[in-house]
Amino acid sequence: MYKVMIVDDEPVIREGLKTIVPWDEYGFQVAATAANGREALQKFKSGALDLLVIDIRMPGMDGLQLLEAVRKESTAVHVLILSGYADFAYAQKAIAAKVDGYILKPVEETEITQALLNVKKLLDQEAAAARMRERAGWNRELFLRSLLTGENPASGEEIGAIAEQYDLRWKQYRIVLLACEENTPADADAGSGLMTGINELVGANGVAFRAAPYIGLLLKDDLRTELSRKNLYDRLAAAMQEAGCEFVCAAGPGVGSLAEIADAAKVAESLLARRFFYRTDRLLTERDLLPPEQPEATAQPLKIEQAVDKFAFALEIGSAESAQSLVAQWLGQLAANGESEQQIKTAMVQIVTRALEKLASAYPDAQLAKQRLSTELMEVYRCKNIYAVEHFIAVLAKKAIGQITSGSTGSLLKRMVDLIHRNYHENLRLETLAEVFNYNSAYLGKLFKNHTGEYFNTFLDKVRIEQAKKLLEQGYKVYQVAELVGYANADYFHSKFRKYVGVSPTAYRKKE
Repeated sequence: MYKVMIVDDEPVIREGLKTIVPWDEYGFQVAATAANGREALQKFKSGALDLLVIDIRMPGMDGLQLLEAVRKESTAVHVLILSGYADFAYAQKAIAAKVDGYILKPVEETEITQALLNVKKLLDQEAAAARMRERAGWNRELFLRSLLTGENPASGEEIGAIAEQYDLRWKQYRIVLLACEENTPADADAGSGLMTGINELVGANGVAFRAAPYIGLLLKDDLRTELSRKNLYDRLAAAMQEAGCEFVCAAGPGVGSLAEIADAAKVAESLLARRFFYRTDRLLTERDLLPPEQPEATAQPLKIEQAVDKFAFALEIGSAESAQSLVAQWLGQLAANGESEQQIKTAMVQIVTRALEKLASAYPDAQLAKQRLSTELMEVYRCKNIYAVEHFIAVLAKKAIGQITSGSTGSLLKRMVDLIHRNYHENLRLETLAEVFNYNSAYLGKLFKNHTGEYFNTFLDKVRIEQAKKLLEQGYKVYQVAELVGYANADYFHSKFRKYVGVSPTAYRKKE
């Protein structure tokens, strides 16, 4: 609130002006009143005031004499003159003394209201200019940084005045943030060359500035077209590569004023915060925040045990393509379920590690591969995004396949048969193998029957029963055999054994 003193020798006028005019609505507060010029001058000297409303005709020191005395103390204070006399001579003297208005008594509310609005505008402009003078030590970079951080308390009009000073009065603005990866010179002395290069790259189309932990670009270009975005990214990539910096960049939405770039920058920051989930070989924009098209059913939580089995099967049959397809599916599922970067990477490490452990327990050649690849697997935590994770695991799967001798060469169906003979004790299902081999389960079942003459489940049962006979001959108990060949339920094992052998497991064991 701007402070006002009312000076008039008539109490009715003083109180009337104080109570009738809604001062606070116009940004003013009546801080003092005075009955004559001397009293007014004393109060003026003792307190800071922004506006004096002075009656000209007063006994002793009149209004013009008071005005002359006030001007010796301050040229900044604003003054409105009240007079019951339409005397042009008085008006001339008042104007010469730099007053802001000359109002005749009786005072009309609309007239003094308009006068107050005019003074308020002048006071606001002076306040903005004072703040600009306080910021005389600023440069353009500090000004832009203050806008992003919200440290700039200036109003929109004031920001516009400062923008004029720094040649930033544009029709539209687009903020781009560059996040430099670790070991970058962006914040070191060597970074000055990088900043110079980026400013040259931007040219007349904008300005580059430091906005730790980012490098900021304020652009005139709206970047609405794919070509404009690609051109900007390619030029930035060249400059960053020359400086030895890896980076990710994101743009906020286009805005029409500098006062809005803080909100636009928040969009860019949210993109950078989730950069793990985006391809980062391009400029990220607000379009990337749109959720991808998802199937109607909500993605189910990833079952690690099932994933381990499938990944082990894919490695065992020597199918790097199946391994990569499974990994891509799981990564998408984890992301759709809102898992964090750390959670996703940890899940993939668990799947690969346990799959290698399963293979190592079955194949001597896989033991060395497990030791080598388990150490290398930890590098997944350095992957920059989810696509890099997919590529890294795919490469690792190829290495694993190359180092594991699993006898997996041959036709698809021969590999299936070999896999059953090696993994009969596992929870094998045609649907699981179909997914690993990337086939429709019904179609794969027909192919399998044509190749073996048996349905998949029948073939699996017969392999298990043959292994069960060998174990019974070795003296194992029936419930032990059932578990060792893959039957969780001993009664179910009994029925299957009797079906294919003709006698119960107990009878067969006694006969032997």
